[in-house]
Amino acid sequence: MAKAIKRVGVIFLAVAIICLMAIGVILGISDVKNGLNFNESLLDLDNKVNEANDIREDEIPPIDEEIFLDGETCDEQAAKWAEAINKSLANGGGNQHILVTMTKDWVAPNSGNHEFGEETSVGIDVGRIFVPKNAVITLDLNGCTIDRRLTTATKEGTVIRVLGVLTLKDSCFDYAKIMQAYNNDHNVDLGDYIAGKITGGYNNGGAGGILIENGGKLTVDSGAIYKNSASSTGGGIYNDRSFLTINNVVIANNYAASAGGGVGFTGDNYDNVITNIKGGIYHKNTGDKYGGGAIRANFGKFNVSGGIFSHNVGVQTTSEGGAIFVSHSQTSITGGLFEYNTTYLCGGAIRVGESEFIGNIENIIVRNNTAGQFGGGVRFASDLAKVSTIKNCIITNNSVQEGTNGGGISVEFDTIFGAGMQVYDNVAKRVRNNVYLNPNVQMKVEESFVKDGMSTYFGVTLAAKYAFSTFTTGYGANNKISNSIVSPTRYMFADSTSLKVILYSNDAAINSGTSTAKNNIVWKWGTGANENTTKTYIKLPYKQGGYKISRGDNGDFYKSNSAGDNLGKEFSITNPGSYAFYATGDTYLNPTFMVVIEDAVIKINKPTSKNYTFFYNGKHQEFLPENFDSATMSISYNVKKDLGVYTAKVSLKDIVKTTWVDGSTDSVEYAFEIISCGVELKKQSQFDYIYLDNWCRKSYENKYEHLINDKDIATYNGNARYVIGNIGVGTSVKTLIENLQNKNNLIKIYNDSKLIYDGVVNGGVIADSLNNVLVATGYKVEYYWDSKLCDTVYLSVLGDVVANGVIDTADVTFISRIVNGEVKLETLSIEQQLAAMVDNKGKVTSTDGKILLNVIGGNTEVDNYFENVAQEDKYQILVLNSTSGKTYRQNMNLTTLNVYDNAIIGNIALKTTASDFKTKLATQTSANADDITIYKANGAIAEDDDYIGTGYYISYAGKTIYLSVLGDLTGDGEVNTMDVTYLNRIISGNVKLNTNDIKDKLIMLSAIIQNKGNLTTADSETLLNYIGGNADMTKYF
Repeated sequence: MAKAIKRVGVIFLAVAIICLMAIGVILGISDVKNGLNFNESLLDLDNKVNEANDIREDEIPPIDEEIFLDGETCDEQAAKWAEAINKSLANGGGNQHILVTMTKDWVAPNSGNHEFGEETSVGIDVGRIFVPKNAVITLDLNGCTIDRRLTTATKEGTVIRVLGVLTLKDSCFDYAKIMQAYNNDHNVDLGDYIAGKITGGYNNGGAGGILIENGGKLTVDSGAIYKNSASSTGGGIYNDRSFLTINNVVIANNYAASAGGGVGFTGDNYDNVITNIKGGIYHKNTGDKYGGGAIRANFGKFNVSGGIFSHNVGVQTTSEGGAIFVSHSQTSITGGLFEYNTTYLCGGAIRVGESEFIGNIENIIVRNNTAGQFGGGVRFASDLAKVSTIKNCIITNNSVQEGTNGGGISVEFDTIFGAGMQVYDNVAKRVRNNVYLNPNVQMKVEESFVKDGMSTYFGVTLAAKYAFSTFTTGYGANNKISNSIVSPTRYMFADSTSLKVILYSNDAAINSGTSTAKNNIVWKWGTGANENTTKTYIKLPYKQGGYKISRGDNGDFYKSNSAGDNLGKEFSITNPGSYAFYATGDTYLNPTFMVVIEDAVIKINKPTSKNYTFFYNGKHQEFLPENFDSATMSISYNVKKDLGVYTAKVSLKDIVKTTWVDGSTDSVEYAFEIISCGVELKKQSQFDYIYLDNWCRKSYENKYEHLINDKDIATYNGNARYVIGNIGVGTSVKTLIENLQNKNNLIKIYNDSKLIYDGVVNGGVIADSLNNVLVATGYKVEYYWDSKLCDTVYLSVLGDVVANGVIDTADVTFISRIVNGEVKLETLSIEQQLAAMVDNKGKVTSTDGKILLNVIGGNTEVDNYFENVAQEDKYQILVLNSTSGKTYRQNMNLTTLNVYDNAIIGNIALKTTASDFKTKLATQTSANADDITIYKANGAIAEDDDYIGTGYYISYAGKTIYLSVLGDLTGDGEVNTMDVTYLNRIISGNVKLNTNDIKDKLIMLSAIIQNKGNLTTADSETLLNYIGGNADMTKYF
């Protein structure tokens, strides 16, 4: 029975079900060269605390139970997983929500198809980890790895297949560390910084890492999908007509031979496949043939509201969309950073086309991306069927290498441009080329280019045979001040220096001639040398008192307001948000200026540092330091089970908008310890807790843990009395203390009422004199915490019945008195009863005394009797094993009669008839009983009612197989005084056996009763007790 966790100083009450937080992701990237300071939350921050038992959008039920994947082998992990799936599918209808927390890696075998288990398991499907329909699982990687270990395309080579509902997370995901590594070097291998991951999948088709299909649901909250491959689409994840949500995750170094190196999805309509990308880092993924290095979207609904898309690649000449390739999808991209992506053909960052729905792109940054032919940043393809919208985007420093169109954006279908578009410093074949419009395309304007603090500034290139006199429609109707149309040169410029933007028929057009714009305004937000720019956009950190915006030449300019624009030489801005400014006149190259003030940085107190301690309770326990705030912090490595000292890590969820009080944002480590709740033995100790069961001495071994589940077995007459045994004679008190897991300063040891050792008082010092004090039966160990007695355990030294620390004739005499009935065994203390049960075959007999006499005489060791020997009811192959001068009877399993010639079968009970033996042997070995002939030692065929005796043999398949009956030295199938006499003559040396002779070998095997290495009078005493009805020979098999 599990004990409740005790409070230790400040000990937390731990629970078995773990609430694990998905980690909110914030970006912190600066680019001084480009005038950008991108510290924007591009990833989903609404999901502040995604605890495992939240009710999510798709109504996932609360968690019902938790199971730990703590197996040491792949098969053990598969069995644990099957247990979780079975529990989730319980009660017929399924939908039981099971939290599965990994504590050990799950690695497929490095052979065959590297399958995670047999398909007969409910949790395995053709070697893949499987979430079947109606199963609801939350899988916490907890810093562990699931690795398929495939290096070549393999049929059904995916890591996980999902038909039910799976939420994937990693409670050890450290986003601050990952972002720091990325900020230091954007070309870094993120695999060096991730914790839990899905890896090693390589499918001969779509889906290398995870496959969701047939309406399954996958939510990825944290963790990594890393280094998976597919010979088709979706190297990391493939969504086939199902539902996928990605919050905060690393999807990196995945490969798809077709498209969608990181993520791919497809459907046959727009409702049966939905993919929501709310955050994450998509890094160094490859869509080889068709592109979409990070994501390939084909049909369905596709929403991106945040994420970093970096160094993703489309390789071949047909590749489009270095990061994202969209076709036939209802698309909304409303947040994200796209940088350093490349593709051979078009859309260095994003390609959108072949869609029957309106596409929407806003609030993104696209920079330093490259395409081979056109659309260095973004491409709106000519095969679009509906008008798309793009607004409030920063698109800079992108390039087309070989083509001449659309260094920033290539627009090949009518597209709505909104406020906040900043598109500049993009090139095509090393020539300025920002927004390129195809011959039959116009830019639709449906709102003012200055709106809600957003201003607009971009360059335009028209196709050589442009079909329209103006390149905008609706500009004049939406860009007026006091009923006068604002000159389009405030917001747009011609990429070619030999052309200029003009107002024509209330819209924008490009005409030949040199622009009058020659001068740059120096926009200032302070007096410092670095507090100015000639760019049209800047993002500034929040500071008390705000900023003062002015011009370097002290000229007048306007601040845009919804209630009306204000003219002045300086404007103060203080609150977080967007602000738009502009100067009138056609002489400026940068007449607009957009300023974004970030949200204020919140100072957060770190959790309290102190000594944190848990009592061991046999379950996984969750550590949370004092003043831990799950709304602003995440914690990892804080769920542990075994005794030891551990280090948890606390991180800020938002490393841009929050810092610790000292201004740092680094993760903070906290030590905590799981200590014994009682007297605990070290794992390597030969000592063990023992108990009395049906008049036998038994060890706990791996079945029981002290104070966790041992109360019932250690309760006698209504009182619990815990005993440590397997203690050898001559063990010193010092050795005893060294075998305890507990700290010495928490221990006291008594001999009856006499205090032998007081570690509480002496600070745990072990005096050398204790090496001369021997442990005796009846000693007790007390364990203290906070000056309170927590546990008392008694000691039992096997054979030391009179409790004087040695084995001598007094112990033999005492056992004789028990056997004769002078002393009632049940009147003794439990530790004394256990000390008397040396032979340990169900009662105390004269054999126990005889063993002790042989111990005193040096013919055997009492340590040989510590072990619990499991009784084997089946016939076994017997061999003689001689080592270090000792001879043992060794058993091997018998499953077939096709054994070697002259093999010996044992574990045959006395008085077993030939008929019964033949029937049992045939059943055990699946042999035909009619094919078995039994012969007596003299060669005569045994009758059915003859007893099997030592020396009998059978003939089977041309081989002779001999039989040995334990205790039957004379070969008559029984034990009587003749066998005792014969055995005593062997023990005394009057009879010498040659074990190279089969007959003598059979006799030796039948004579080794105790099987402790030597023949002693304890063996013959056992036979006497059998004759007297006090011993069962089958217990010695």
